[in-house]
Amino acid sequence: MKNEIILHPGYSKTATTWLQDEIFDDLGPEIYLGKTTKNYPRWIIEIIYLDDAAFDRRINQLRETVRKMTMNKPISIISSEAFTNLGAVHSQAKRIRKIFGQAKIILVLRNPISWIISNYKTSVQYEKFYKRLEDILDYSEKRTPFSLEKRPPFYLPDYFYDETVETYISLFGMERVLVLRYEDFRENPREFGQKLEEFVGMSFPNF
Repeated sequence: MKNEIILHPGYSKTATTWLQDEIFDDLGPEIYLGKTTKNYPRWIIEIIYLDDAAFDRRINQLRETVRKMTMNKPISIISSEAFTNLGAVHSQAKRIRKIFGQAKIILVLRNPISWIISNYKTSVQYEKFYKRLEDILDYSEKRTPFSLEKRPPFYLPDYFYDETVETYISLFGMERVLVLRYEDFRENPREFGQKLEEFVGMSFPNF
């Protein structure tokens, strides 16, 4: 039996929550194993947030957890925006490869300027940001983990999408990486959904 694992490392502000709650979760727990607003599986949290040493210790257990959940299933879909946490996009891609093997990847990208403005407004409204936008942008490319806590909140190199796409293609192969645009979702959601359906190999009724 074909056992296809499909990963959606969802950037924030790219309809990720809507896809999780309204599209993927509607497929039922036999197909959708990822995050929703009501449920955040512990094993996904561990894959994303364990430090490197703990991840290395737990990697076989995490692989076995995934194997048991996906065995004998033609398709399993997993989504979490934390796979694209700022400052860790490329390292998370490598963790996905180590845990899920030759998965298929869905990337939904948004114009970086639009993303920054939207996220900044949300941060001001809900997280009580008081700094000017230009004071919380990080233009550097310091990829050492020790500097992450000292960086301004918006780490711009993670929005160099060509690098992100190249990383995923190098790990999974060009034919197994689907790149979609958030702007296309807003303009023509049905066409966006058709591309998603063709890549996944099943229909999504809510599109």
